[in-house]
Amino acid sequence: MTMRKITIEHVIRNSADEKELFNQLKCSDLRSAMWDYSQWLRAVIKYGDENLTPEEVNGVEKARESFCQFLSDNNINLDD
Repeated sequence: MTMRKITIEHVIRNSADEKELFNQLKCSDLRSAMWDYSQWLRAVIKYGDENLTPEEVNGVEKARESFCQFLSDNNINLDD
């Protein structure tokens, strides 16, 4: 496999540009946090939680389905 190098230049003219650059650089961390959250929700659904009623676990399942749908609607696949 050939290694490729990518260089990204970003001109910072103001604080909005700086914020945009920060958001781009944190994208990997955000993806990791979303994956962790999705897996935590999955574990609650699959194994339950002693502090939650069955109705609350059902709510967690619905929330995870919505979360995954929001990601899909924005062409984000956490399994890639």
